Amino acid sequence: MLARLHLETLAAHRNLAIVMQTEVRQSARFIAEFSHQHLVDYMNLVREVVRAGQAQGVFRADVSDRIVAHCMFGALDEMVSSWVFTGRPFDPDKTAAAVLNVILSGIETNNTHA
Repeated sequence: MLARLHLETLAAHRNLAIVMQTEVRQSARFIAEFSHQHLVDYMNLVREVVRAGQAQGVFRADVSDRIVAHCMFGALDEMVSSWVFTGRPFDPDKTAAAVLNVILSGIETNNTHA
Protein backbone atom coordinates (compact mmCIF):
# COMPACT_ATOMS: atom_id res chain seq x y z
CA MET A 1 0.00 0.00 0.00
CA LEU A 2 2.85 2.41 0.81
CA ALA A 3 4.52 1.81 -2.54
CA ARG A 4 1.27 2.22 -4.45
CA LEU A 5 0.38 5.41 -2.56
CA HIS A 6 3.88 6.82 -3.19
CA LEU A 7 3.57 6.30 -6.94
CA GLU A 8 -0.13 7.19 -7.26
CA THR A 9 0.36 10.49 -5.44
CA LEU A 10 3.21 11.60 -7.66
CA ALA A 11 1.54 10.30 -10.83
CA ALA A 12 -1.56 12.34 -10.00
CA HIS A 13 0.51 15.46 -9.39
CA ARG A 14 3.13 15.66 -12.14
CA ASN A 15 4.28 19.16 -11.16
CA LEU A 16 4.86 17.99 -7.58
CA ALA A 17 6.80 15.02 -8.92
CA ILE A 18 8.98 17.29 -11.04
CA VAL A 19 9.72 19.55 -8.07
CA MET A 20 10.46 16.60 -5.80
CA GLN A 21 12.72 14.88 -8.30
CA THR A 22 14.72 18.01 -9.10
CA GLU A 23 14.78 19.92 -5.82
CA VAL A 24 15.54 16.93 -3.60
CA ARG A 25 18.66 16.32 -5.65
CA GLN A 26 19.84 19.90 -6.10
CA SER A 27 18.81 22.11 -3.21
CA ALA A 28 20.60 21.79 0.12
CA ARG A 29 18.10 24.24 1.63
CA PHE A 30 15.12 22.19 0.42
CA ILE A 31 16.63 19.05 1.90
CA ALA A 32 17.46 20.74 5.20
CA GLU A 33 14.15 22.55 5.68
CA PHE A 34 11.58 20.22 4.19
CA SER A 35 12.72 17.00 2.70
CA HIS A 36 14.94 15.51 5.39
CA GLN A 37 12.35 15.08 8.15
CA HIS A 38 9.70 13.85 5.74
CA LEU A 39 12.15 11.34 4.32
CA VAL A 40 13.08 10.17 7.84
CA ASP A 41 9.38 9.78 8.67
CA TYR A 42 8.79 7.84 5.45
CA MET A 43 11.73 5.53 6.10
CA ASN A 44 10.63 4.96 9.69
CA LEU A 45 7.14 4.00 8.53
CA VAL A 46 8.55 1.43 6.10
CA ARG A 47 10.89 0.14 8.81
CA GLU A 48 7.94 -0.28 11.21
CA VAL A 49 6.07 -2.31 8.60
CA VAL A 50 9.12 -4.52 8.03
CA ARG A 51 9.66 -5.05 11.77
CA ALA A 52 5.97 -5.91 12.25
CA GLY A 53 6.22 -8.41 9.39
CA GLN A 54 9.35 -9.89 10.93
CA ALA A 55 7.64 -10.20 14.32
CA GLN A 56 4.74 -12.03 12.66
CA GLY A 57 7.07 -14.31 10.72
CA VAL A 58 5.99 -12.89 7.35
CA PHE A 59 9.42 -11.41 6.55
CA ARG A 60 12.84 -12.89 7.14
CA ALA A 61 14.26 -11.92 10.52
CA ASP A 62 17.82 -11.70 9.18
CA VAL A 63 17.06 -8.76 6.86
CA SER A 64 17.77 -5.19 7.96
CA ASP A 65 14.62 -3.07 8.11
CA ARG A 66 16.82 -0.06 7.32
CA ILE A 67 18.16 -1.62 4.13
CA VAL A 68 14.68 -2.69 3.02
CA ALA A 69 13.38 0.87 3.56
CA HIS A 70 16.23 2.36 1.54
CA CYS A 71 15.83 -0.21 -1.24
CA MET A 72 12.11 0.42 -1.48
CA PHE A 73 12.42 4.19 -1.48
CA GLY A 74 15.32 4.11 -3.94
CA ALA A 75 13.50 1.85 -6.37
CA LEU A 76 10.28 3.88 -6.25
CA ASP A 77 12.21 7.13 -6.52
CA GLU A 78 13.99 5.83 -9.61
CA MET A 79 10.68 4.83 -11.21
CA VAL A 80 9.35 8.37 -10.65
CA SER A 81 12.58 9.90 -11.97
CA SER A 82 12.35 7.80 -15.11
CA TRP A 83 8.75 8.90 -15.66
CA VAL A 84 9.46 12.59 -14.95
CA PHE A 85 12.58 12.85 -17.08
CA THR A 86 11.51 10.69 -20.03
CA GLY A 87 7.82 11.53 -20.10
CA ARG A 88 6.97 7.89 -20.77
CA PRO A 89 3.71 6.95 -19.09
CA PHE A 90 3.61 4.40 -16.31
CA ASP A 91 0.95 2.61 -14.34
CA PRO A 92 1.48 3.32 -10.61
CA ASP A 93 -0.29 0.14 -9.48
CA LYS A 94 1.63 -2.18 -11.82
CA THR A 95 4.91 -0.41 -11.13
CA ALA A 96 4.42 -0.60 -7.34
CA ALA A 97 3.56 -4.30 -7.62
CA ALA A 98 6.63 -4.99 -9.77
CA VAL A 99 8.97 -3.12 -7.42
CA LEU A 100 7.58 -4.90 -4.38
CA ASN A 101 7.81 -8.25 -6.14
CA VAL A 102 11.55 -7.72 -6.59
CA ILE A 103 12.00 -6.48 -3.02
CA LEU A 104 9.91 -9.19 -1.40
CA SER A 105 10.83 -12.12 -3.65
CA GLY A 106 14.22 -11.14 -5.00
CA ILE A 107 15.48 -12.27 -8.38
CA GLU A 108 16.95 -15.67 -7.54
CA THR A 109 15.11 -18.74 -8.73
CA ASN A 110 16.40 -20.99 -5.96
CA ASN A 111 15.71 -18.62 -3.03
CA THR A 112 19.21 -18.85 -1.57
CA HIS A 113 20.42 -15.63 -0.06
CA ALA A 114 23.93 -14.25 0.20
